[in-house]
Amino acid sequence: MKQFGWIFIVFFLSAHLVYAGTLEPLKSDDTPWKDLRIGQAYLSIGGTYRLRSEFQDEYNIQEYGTGENEEFLLSRLRLDLDLKFRNLRTFVQFQDARIFWSQFEDSDFSKNNPYHDNMDIRQAYLDYHLDNGLEFKLGRQQIAFRDRHIFGPGNWGNTGRYVWDAAKVRFSNSWVDSHTFFGRYIIRDPDASWAFLQTVFSF
Repeated sequence: MKQFGWIFIVFFLSAHLVYAGTLEPLKSDDTPWKDLRIGQAYLSIGGTYRLRSEFQDEYNIQEYGTGENEEFLLSRLRLDLDLKFRNLRTFVQFQDARIFWSQFEDSDFSKNNPYHDNMDIRQAYLDYHLDNGLEFKLGRQQIAFRDRHIFGPGNWGNTGRYVWDAAKVRFSNSWVDSHTFFGRYIIRDPDASWAFLQTVFSF
C-alpha cells in the first residue's frame, strides 16, 4: 500500500510539473486576490501548499545508526489574510502541518513533534506605522534580521520555527535602524487545538 502511495504521488507531481511548464507567467491582473478594496481598506488573500517526501537511510527523525530505513510524506498548508488600512496592518496566517506513514507518534517526542501540528494560527499581529519613522508590532509574529543569522525563520521545517508572541518597536530613518522587542518563543503543540487563543488568555 505504501509503494502504491509513492507511485501515485510521483505521478501526480510529475503531471502537474509538465502541465505547469506549458503555462505563461502570471501577470498582475491574473492574481485577483491581491489588494481587494473593502471601503478604505485593502485585503490580500494568499497561501501555499507543500508536499515533501523524505527517505532516511540508516537513521530516522530521532537518531542515527538505526540499521533501518524511514520514509514518510510531509504536508503543509498555509493561508494568509493581510488587511491594510492607512498606517495600520493586520496579518493572520493559518497553518496545518501533518506527517504520513511515520513510525512515530506525538508522544514519542519529549517537547513537540517538529513535523506535526494540526490547524492553528501561526501568526496574528497588528502593525502600526507612524510618519516619524516609528513602527509598533504586537502579536504572534516571525522575527528575523537582515540575512536571518539572528532569529532566522527557516522554511525547511514542516511546522515552521522562530515564531514569537511579542511586542516590537522599530525606529528607522536615514541614520539609524533600531529594533526593540519583548516576547517569548513558541513551541508547537500538536495536541492543543487553537493553541494561539489559549496562549492569549493565559499570557
